This record gives sequence, C-alpha cells and structure tokens, in this order.
Amino acid sequence: MSAELGTMLVKAGKITQDQLEKALAIFKEKKGKFEQILVSIGAVSSEEEITTFVGKQLNMGTMRLSDIELNPEIVKLIPLDIARKFNVIAISKLNKNLIVAISDPNNIYVLDAIKFITGCSIQPVISRKKRFRNRLKLIITMRMPSLKL
Repeated sequence: MSAELGTMLVKAGKITQDQLEKALAIFKEKKGKFEQILVSIGAVSSEEEITTFVGKQLNMGTMRLSDIELNPEIVKLIPLDIARKFNVIAISKLNKNLIVAISDPNNIYVLDAIKFITGCSIQPVISRKKRFRNRLKLIITMRMPSLKL
C-alpha cells in the first residue's frame, strides 16, 4: 500500500520521486508508518494532508474525529469489537443512511458487514487511525461508565 500511495503522491505532484524513494527505503529498513515517514523527512506537512489527498482520490470526505460530538445512540449501532478491530465509528444517521468514520476506506468487507448489521446504506468518511484510539476510549466510557481505562 505504501508504494502505491507514494506513486499516487508523486503523480499528483505532492512529493518528488526522490522523496518517495527515500521514504520507501526508511520504511523497508525501520518498518514504521509510511505516512509518518513522509512527514518526518519533510515530504508532506502532516498526516492529515495525506488523509485529505486519499479522500479526494477515492471521492470520499475526511473527518477529524476530535471535531465532532458523538451521539451514544448512533455510536452503539456498530458493535464495539468491530469498532476496535477495524477503526470504524458510526457518526451520524439519517433515515437508513449511516455515516461512518473509518481509517481504511479500502476495507469493503467491514463496510459490508456494517451494512448487514445495521440494515443501513453506508457512507464512509476517512479519519486518521491515530484519532481512533482516543475516540474509542470515549465510546467505551459512554457504553460502560463504570469501566476504568
């Protein structure tokens, strides 16, 4: 995935071929997160820049989970084990349309599973994986207030 993402960034003029090659070499050597490597070498300004770029390429919106208030009734539409495993959170529901934030928009299997579980049409938006940890802690607290994390 990292090489494909890097190639897309080069073709779009977001990074240079040299920056891609440097990032890939570091990625192969250190096995870090590719997006973080691109930021650390100065190829892009932030991981959010990459998230926004990927969203545009996939014709999907992006969302910063820290910017929204979660509705407990909507959030609990997705089972906690699925939310944790696949970094997906239900954000909003209107009639039979459910908006979900997901860190990996290419995971059509989890989107199909959520569609089956909820009986709703799914509209995914991309959110950075890093943001999910904090929001999932909040979701667990919302569902089980007596649980200490």
